[in-house]
Amino acid sequence: MLSKRLGRRILAKLRKQTRAPVFDRELAEADLYAPRCDWSSSTGGELNISSFLFRDVNRKGIYDVHARPLDNVAVRMTAPDGRSVIRWSNSNGFANFSMSARDEKADISEGGNYRFDVLVPDGWIVTTDNVSQVKRLELFPGSVAGIVCTPAFFPVGLAQTLSIRGSIPSPEGIRELFVRSPSGTREKIELDSRGQFLVAAAPGRWELELLDHAQQRGTHRFVEVSQAPVLVSGHWAHEWEPLSTDVSVVDFESITQKNIKEIPNGVGGLNWWNFVALACAPGYTNNAISGNYVAYNSSGHPCQISSPKPFDFVGGYFGIAWKTAHGDTLLLRGWKSGELVYEDRITLSYLGPVWFDAEYRHIDRLDIATEHYWQVVMDDLAFRVMP
Repeated sequence: MLSKRLGRRILAKLRKQTRAPVFDRELAEADLYAPRCDWSSSTGGELNISSFLFRDVNRKGIYDVHARPLDNVAVRMTAPDGRSVIRWSNSNGFANFSMSARDEKADISEGGNYRFDVLVPDGWIVTTDNVSQVKRLELFPGSVAGIVCTPAFFPVGLAQTLSIRGSIPSPEGIRELFVRSPSGTREKIELDSRGQFLVAAAPGRWELELLDHAQQRGTHRFVEVSQAPVLVSGHWAHEWEPLSTDVSVVDFESITQKNIKEIPNGVGGLNWWNFVALACAPGYTNNAISGNYVAYNSSGHPCQISSPKPFDFVGGYFGIAWKTAHGDTLLLRGWKSGELVYEDRITLSYLGPVWFDAEYRHIDRLDIATEHYWQVVMDDLAFRVMP
């Protein structure tokens, strides 16, 4: 058996070995906040390098305070070895490519010249003259990802190609269509066999003049072109002189300060059923025109605007929420005293809206639905509400 003295010596030695010296503890604590001195190696982190895309609202080719981020536009990166990767912009406008010098699975893990091409959708143009950008990626020990881009990306602006399109009834040789531009130039527009027409347009007020030789009269229609292409309703049954009743625009900005709210009756002097006002969010951002709010049909189901007094539906901006619904059909029906008097079908895009120039006159109900029950995004709906 060990003597008591020997046992105490062993126990004291063990305690001494497990107790950190005061000097070592102070040194360790100081190291917690010591500045980094060795920058020769990478930390092994990962970082995104991003191509930023925006909707060029005023079409000036500059990223300014009026611009809006553009969601779900494809950007293709081509590496020095010919390998390519496609990434999509998010709701904030960034198409992100991962960088890491230590991770071979990252989009960019080696130095060299990389090319980035925005894959421009049909019906859009690049306004900033940089649809393609070549960037030099260089290994840089000590940086977050161990690799850096010189220089960084410049924002890429896109805008919809502006046009006026539509159709006229019964085009068989007795009707001619003329258009007058904002500058005053008048020209005849060719119609196809179905009476459809397409006019390249610039922002401003345009005049459409339909001459009916059989009835020896002309019908005039005025169209305002702004941020988006214009689709003109096929209903030309009225004389289109400007009316005395003022146009009221519902932009959904003053309905709520919350992110989302069911639209109540009384907004714009009309009754609303199954409409929701929403602060711009992923899936809805691209189709916003003014402010920060849009409207959509709740749960993708049909919605309705009505009034006990007749009203005119002048038009509105329409798009579809979500990329997976791109190309869905909007169904618009105008009713008067239970009789269907107007009906149109419109193909919708998730990338940006179309202004539908409706001019549904003296209706008391407007039905809005999508063919496949997706959410239609609406902004700046215009009405004439009778006093």
